[in-house]
Amino acid sequence: MANLNAILKNKMGLSAEQAKKSKVLASLSGSYRQNMKSIHYTQLVSNINQFYSEKELENLADVIQILGGVAQNLLVRKKDAEQYEILAGHRRWRASQIVVQRGFPEYAYLPCLVIECNDDVAELLLILTNSSARNDLNGYEQMMQVVRLKELLPKINKDETLKGRILRKEIALSTKRSESTVQNLMFTAKHLSEDGMQAFREEKLTPAAALYLAKQSKEDQKDLVQKEFFTVAAMEGYLASKSVTQEIPSKQPTKEGKRNPNLKPCKTGLSKSGACGSAAYCEAPYSCCKECKKECSLRCGWIREEIDDIPEKHQGPEPYVAVPAEKTESKRQVENLSDFPEEGIRFTSSEHKKAYYDSLQKFSAPDSADKALCYCINLMQSTRSHVTEIFDFEQKCLKTECLKAGWQTSSSEKAIRMAFNLFSGEIPTVDYEDKVDNQLKECQNYTVNELFYSSFAPYFWQAVQLRYPEYTK
Repeated sequence: MANLNAILKNKMGLSAEQAKKSKVLASLSGSYRQNMKSIHYTQLVSNINQFYSEKELENLADVIQILGGVAQNLLVRKKDAEQYEILAGHRRWRASQIVVQRGFPEYAYLPCLVIECNDDVAELLLILTNSSARNDLNGYEQMMQVVRLKELLPKINKDETLKGRILRKEIALSTKRSESTVQNLMFTAKHLSEDGMQAFREEKLTPAAALYLAKQSKEDQKDLVQKEFFTVAAMEGYLASKSVTQEIPSKQPTKEGKRNPNLKPCKTGLSKSGACGSAAYCEAPYSCCKECKKECSLRCGWIREEIDDIPEKHQGPEPYVAVPAEKTESKRQVENLSDFPEEGIRFTSSEHKKAYYDSLQKFSAPDSADKALCYCINLMQSTRSHVTEIFDFEQKCLKTECLKAGWQTSSSEKAIRMAFNLFSGEIPTVDYEDKVDNQLKECQNYTVNELFYSSFAPYFWQAVQLRYPEYTK
């Protein structure tokens, strides 16, 4: 009899301690009949759930031949009287067949560890052994692991609470990946078109490129794949040029007194896309929101920053030194706040305070990470207006694509990055980039020097205090 944790330790390189950290692996801890057996390769069959590529088999065959046989046991389970289903070791099985075909029949028998388990555990072992033993998994294989684990783990553990962020954490632990990477792979699996998925399967797309493609409309996805734009830079360039070419010529008659509802060039020079998505739909006779003093829902995010976002007393150009929050009593602006006893929190405005507590109420039992998130995403008017585009309160997950939105300003980007980092403890947006230089640049956007060079520095420090109260008192 063998404990499954011992099998995981031997076959996956997981320690008993690592296995115990996982609710799922801990729940699998039990006795499974097992025995060592030498099995002819013709009695072995591939797992029906096998989706991993089997590369470099000739090289592996050379290694097996040099070593005089397969050095590591295959993990299998009995399928019927004559056949065994492979759970781990598909490449070793294929490579051994190549050696036999070279004229060495003595390699036909492979050492196998035979265990008894049900279909769900069998598939789980297939995924976990490949995840831990192989470091050459492509993006599609990583995504399929996440997709299958999302379905398997709650079923095996028989735990209805295993969903949302808790499930993502479990998958991250099981696959040794970050929670943000798991979230991005889930998004890709859900939104990538059939054509895009085929390109991803054929390794034409990196995980970053597949994620970017998945965030586009179905029409744009089809267009990009057909034109073979398989990098983020190529896709961004094509979509930007496409939006310009779609602009209707200025000679086209328009309704008097109203602006033509099409993209117009940005007058501030701050828009990353070079286009203005606000003035084009506004009825006021202005070419830019900067010329208009009226506050409205269509107002450009870049102009909002100048009017609403910068605190009245902190508009100087010099960066602010972080200081502890002022411990002053303040009345709460929302009802039913008995669950939120914090006092002395520093807010940019009464609107910020109200929005913070409103957001907190969407968590059943908010922890310090939730509080820091709610504080940052409600810091300024531009982020408060787009909170649901920044965070999914139902699934409790970050919407990293919001940093590409046209309403973003330099200050809102800093606030959101601060929120993302304090909530996840990671740099979740680094997966957007498919080039190392761009990934490094995105990492730099999360540095203290970059984030705190802002008039919002005192408020970012307050967010840090909310996240780590035990270290900042």
